Amino acid sequence: MKTELAGAICIGSIALFSGCSAIPTQVKPGTPVTLQRVALSGSPQRLGFYYMVNPDCTSAGVPKVLVDQQPAHGSVTLSQVQDYSAFPSNNQRYGCNRQKNPGTVVSYTPAPGYTGPDQVSVTAIFRDGNPKVVSYDISVR
Repeated sequence: MKTELAGAICIGSIALFSGCSAIPTQVKPGTPVTLQRVALSGSPQRLGFYYMVNPDCTSAGVPKVLVDQQPAHGSVTLSQVQDYSAFPSNNQRYGCNRQKNPGTVVSYTPAPGYTGPDQVSVTAIFRDGNPKVVSYDISVR
């Protein structure tokens, strides 16, 4: 069976600023993508969820996630969790969104009292060796 990997980045579905941002498939591997996020001063903010799912909805493993650029005004944590994927309705894995799969959550916590811009950069390396490089431009309020 050929395994076709899919990876996406999602933020929490219960968080104040929720949604999902899949990395566009037309982006060449390793080409940086920049995503915008908002965080509240002193409060943790989930930036992304990195995972791999096979077409039959089984896990294809967990990508290795590396922090390339630490934030200047806060901290980043990486956590291994079970969570829901968020494939768009036109993806063959859309039905997989009904079950949890293992992955890595990237969270950012701004320094207490800090407001203003910050930035975090991560690289997720998937089983096929292709990296996804994501920079998060964060507005701390």
